[in-house]
Amino acid sequence: MSDISEAKEAPIYWGEKLWFIDDQYNYERDLLDNNVIDVLIARGIGDKICPTAGDWVQFCLISSILRSETGKFIAIPDKRCSREDIEKYSWSELWRVFGDVRDDDCYDKGLFNKEFTASILRIFIPRHNTGYVPLERPYNRSYFVERWSFSFNTYPDNLNDKTCNVKICHLKRGKEVADSFLVGLFKCVEQATIHLTQVLEEVNKAITQ
Repeated sequence: MSDISEAKEAPIYWGEKLWFIDDQYNYERDLLDNNVIDVLIARGIGDKICPTAGDWVQFCLISSILRSETGKFIAIPDKRCSREDIEKYSWSELWRVFGDVRDDDCYDKGLFNKEFTASILRIFIPRHNTGYVPLERPYNRSYFVERWSFSFNTYPDNLNDKTCNVKICHLKRGKEVADSFLVGLFKCVEQATIHLTQVLEEVNKAITQ
């Protein structure tokens, strides 16, 4: 288990313009991000057991992505860490590797193209939220965690245990969407999830012991 108290600072999205996101509504961009989430889950998790908490699932996905990019997994946080700290930690590790925009030829030569890289940054960046909570208690949560755990149709099939399976309806949609992905984007998803089985097994063991 890792001490994550010294996680490097990475931005929280307050609505300002970053190279991969701004506060302007963009239907095609939002659809892409939703599709990337569903395909990552369908291709990477599938019918395997996974954590119920979205923060841990986000950690697993980011660790798998970074293993493909850097050759190393990120250390598993202590299960006693708060969910907010786990999310902050995994995001800071992703930002450390992918946060700076690169020249286009770097993306062309790398495992992950610019479209996919921008999408995962939008998906996993913590966003400052004040809606549906008292003004004095705002929170920061990524779009991924919000969709996994707090949407009207959550992804876990069982919210009462520490581990679960993904609902079949989400797996079905992810598989359907994957068939529509361009080859380059699909290859990025395959590279992103190639190490996910190992991460899931280790995290499931860590949080249930």
